[in-house]
Amino acid sequence: MQEFISSNRIKVTIPKAVAVQLFSNLEEQEGRKSEDISVAYPTQNTSVIVHTIVGLADDSVRVRRNRIELRRNKNKWEIVWVGRQYKCQPNRGHQDWSGSLCS
Repeated sequence: MQEFISSNRIKVTIPKAVAVQLFSNLEEQEGRKSEDISVAYPTQNTSVIVHTIVGLADDSVRVRRNRIELRRNKNKWEIVWVGRQYKCQPNRGHQDWSGSLCS
Protein backbone atom coordinates (compact mmCIF):
# COMPACT_ATOMS: atom_id res chain seq x y z
CA MET A 1 0.00 0.00 0.00
CA GLN A 2 2.70 2.51 0.97
CA GLU A 3 4.62 1.63 -2.20
CA PHE A 4 1.54 2.48 -4.31
CA ILE A 5 1.04 5.78 -2.47
CA SER A 6 4.68 6.82 -2.73
CA SER A 7 5.19 5.63 -6.34
CA ASN A 8 2.13 7.64 -7.43
CA ARG A 9 3.12 10.59 -5.22
CA ILE A 10 -0.32 10.76 -3.64
CA LYS A 11 -0.46 13.78 -1.38
CA VAL A 12 -4.19 14.44 -1.29
CA THR A 13 -6.57 12.60 0.98
CA ILE A 14 -10.02 13.53 -0.37
CA PRO A 15 -11.33 10.60 -2.52
CA LYS A 16 -12.29 12.73 -5.55
CA ALA A 17 -8.92 14.50 -5.43
CA VAL A 18 -7.13 11.12 -5.32
CA ALA A 19 -9.06 10.04 -8.44
CA VAL A 20 -8.17 13.25 -10.26
CA GLN A 21 -4.50 13.01 -9.29
CA LEU A 22 -4.20 9.38 -10.39
CA PHE A 23 -6.27 9.27 -13.56
CA SER A 24 -6.93 12.70 -15.07
CA ASN A 25 -3.52 13.22 -16.69
CA LEU A 26 -3.12 9.85 -18.37
CA GLU A 27 -1.74 10.11 -21.86
CA GLU A 28 -4.06 9.13 -24.68
CA GLN A 29 -3.30 5.57 -25.64
CA GLU A 30 -3.76 4.18 -29.12
CA GLY A 31 -6.85 2.02 -29.48
CA ARG A 32 -8.60 3.18 -26.30
CA LYS A 33 -12.32 3.37 -26.94
CA SER A 34 -13.70 4.56 -23.61
CA GLU A 35 -12.70 5.39 -20.09
CA ASP A 36 -14.73 5.88 -16.92
CA ILE A 37 -13.81 7.13 -13.47
CA SER A 38 -16.30 6.81 -10.64
CA VAL A 39 -16.10 7.76 -6.97
CA ALA A 40 -18.70 6.17 -4.71
CA TYR A 41 -19.38 6.47 -1.00
CA PRO A 42 -20.98 3.17 0.10
CA THR A 43 -21.00 4.41 3.70
CA GLN A 44 -20.19 7.68 5.43
CA ASN A 45 -16.71 6.40 6.25
CA THR A 46 -15.81 4.46 3.06
CA SER A 47 -15.14 5.46 -0.51
CA VAL A 48 -14.38 3.45 -3.64
CA ILE A 49 -12.65 4.82 -6.75
CA VAL A 50 -13.00 2.73 -9.91
CA HIS A 51 -11.13 3.60 -13.13
CA THR A 52 -12.20 1.45 -16.10
CA ILE A 53 -10.56 1.44 -19.53
CA VAL A 54 -12.34 -0.37 -22.39
CA GLY A 55 -10.80 -1.10 -25.77
CA LEU A 56 -7.13 -1.30 -24.90
CA ALA A 57 -4.66 -1.70 -27.76
CA ASP A 58 -3.64 -5.06 -26.33
CA ASP A 59 -3.95 -8.47 -27.96
CA SER A 60 -4.82 -10.20 -24.68
CA VAL A 61 -6.55 -7.64 -22.38
CA ARG A 62 -9.91 -6.23 -23.50
CA VAL A 63 -10.86 -4.21 -20.37
CA ARG A 64 -8.89 -3.16 -17.30
CA ARG A 65 -10.10 -1.57 -14.10
CA ASN A 66 -8.25 -0.15 -11.15
CA ARG A 67 -10.02 -0.07 -7.78
CA ILE A 68 -8.93 1.97 -4.78
CA GLU A 69 -10.73 1.76 -1.45
CA LEU A 70 -10.46 4.49 1.14
CA ARG A 71 -11.64 4.64 4.74
CA ARG A 72 -12.14 7.70 6.90
CA ASN A 73 -10.08 7.54 10.08
CA LYS A 74 -10.42 10.46 12.51
CA ASN A 75 -11.77 12.74 9.75
CA LYS A 76 -8.89 11.88 7.41
CA TRP A 77 -9.24 9.63 4.34
CA GLU A 78 -6.70 6.81 4.03
CA ILE A 79 -6.14 4.38 1.17
CA VAL A 80 -6.75 0.89 2.57
CA TRP A 81 -6.79 -1.29 -0.56
CA VAL A 82 -5.60 -1.09 -4.18
CA GLY A 83 -6.25 -3.66 -6.90
CA ARG A 84 -6.48 -4.24 -10.63
CA GLN A 85 -8.75 -6.58 -12.58
CA TYR A 86 -8.95 -7.62 -16.21
CA LYS A 87 -11.35 -9.00 -18.81
CA CYS A 88 -9.56 -10.83 -21.60
CA GLN A 89 -9.94 -10.72 -25.36
CA PRO A 90 -11.97 -13.67 -26.76
CA ASN A 91 -9.97 -16.91 -26.62
CA ARG A 92 -7.26 -15.24 -24.50
CA GLY A 93 -8.56 -16.16 -21.03
CA HIS A 94 -11.37 -15.28 -18.65
CA GLN A 95 -14.25 -13.14 -19.87
CA ASP A 96 -15.37 -11.98 -16.40
CA TRP A 97 -13.49 -9.67 -14.04
CA SER A 98 -10.45 -11.35 -12.54
CA GLY A 99 -7.15 -10.41 -10.96
CA SER A 100 -5.49 -13.07 -13.11
CA LEU A 101 -3.57 -11.87 -16.13
CA CYS A 102 -4.77 -12.78 -19.61
CA SER A 103 -2.84 -15.21 -21.77
